[in-house]
Order: sequence, then C-alpha cells, then structure tokens
Amino acid sequence: AAGATEWPVEVSIAEAALVAPSTVIPSNVPAGYAVVLADGVYTVVKGATGVATADALAAALAADQESISVILTADMDLTATEMHVAAGKNVVVDLGGQTVTVKALDPIKNLGTMTLKNGKVVSENSEATRRCVYNYGTMTIDNVEFVQAYDEKGAAINNAGIMTINNATVNAAYYSVWAENADSETIINGGTFTSTNNIEKENGFAYAIRVSEGKLTINGANVSG
Repeated sequence: AAGATEWPVEVSIAEAALVAPSTVIPSNVPAGYAVVLADGVYTVVKGATGVATADALAAALAADQESISVILTADMDLTATEMHVAAGKNVVVDLGGQTVTVKALDPIKNLGTMTLKNGKVVSENSEATRRCVYNYGTMTIDNVEFVQAYDEKGAAINNAGIMTINNATVNAAYYSVWAENADSETIINGGTFTSTNNIEKENGFAYAIRVSEGKLTINGANVSG
C-alpha cells in the first residue's frame, strides 16, 4: 500500500540468483529494517538498524536512547571504541553472520546491558589486541565464535560482571574465558572452549577457563586446555 512502512512477508534472496544488472540496494528498505548478506543470501531483518562500517556502529551505539538494536551488514575492523556500551543502556548487537576483527585494546566493552550474537570475533596477534570482549555490566553472548591469537596474556572473553554465554565456540591462545571480580557471575550453557597454550611462560600457564574471583556455572560445555 502507498506509504506503508510494514513489510507483510519475510524476504530472502540468494545472491547467486541475481542476474546482472539486478542488484540489492540495502538503503532502499524502510526505517526499522536492514538487509544482511550472509552465506550467500540477502535477508531483510526487522527491528534493527543496519550498520556497514565501524563508524556507523559507533554512531548507532552512541545514540541518545536507552534501548538500541543494530545488525552488522558487513565484516568490519574495530580500531578504537566502536562497540562500547555505556552504563544505563540496553543494547543488542547482532553480528549478522559477519566477522569482526579486533585491532585495538577492548573495542568491545560493556558497562550496561548487552547482547552479542550470531557471528564471529577474531583478534590480531599482539599484546594490544589480547582481549576480544570485556564485560563490566550484564551481558549475554549467543552463538558467537571467538578466536583470540595472542599467547602471552589476555582472554577471548573477560568478565567482571554478570555474563551468560550460550553455544559459543572459543579458540584461544591464552584464556578462552577469564572471570574476575568477587561479585562476578559467569554462566556457560553449551559450546566449546579451548586454550592452546599448554607451555609454561613468564605469566604461567593459561587455562581454557580461569576464575580469579566470582561464581562460575557450566552446563554441558566442552572444555579443553
């Protein structure tokens, strides 16, 4: 209907089905929708703001509103504080099947309430990129693959708050998960957590999961290293 802002059906288009000069133009969808390309399929997603660059992600999360939902529509590099969630905010970041590469110290940090889901986060092999995620608030991780590359210190996931990790796959050169802070709570539901660092170094051994302080609950995960 003219002027309608609701789409009555879900839309998915296989990239391989497009015949030149046909193309998908993400900017043409109505406000409140996003077009995501993952695994060769374009899908229209309702209820999230699509972001294709790190700058757009940072701007979306800095918006003056308490509840924010974004979905990545392209792979991106994080080089500063692009995925920081401030205290008092409730944020959902759907990775949309994309890959985020960590190229700075703690570009993914939560001080509020955050959900991170559906994609992959990898870190470069350097001390400056030794952590993928740092949580001080309340955070849920759903269906995310992490690769942490630096083998002298650090962790793929650092938790000093309240965190629930559902069906994650974590391959770490140091800690896959490091829980700290006496008031922290880490709940792991399923998934695979691996540390490949089994050689004693200056900082000692790394374990797949380390709990310095706080409470840890593991429900049915595979843990090795």
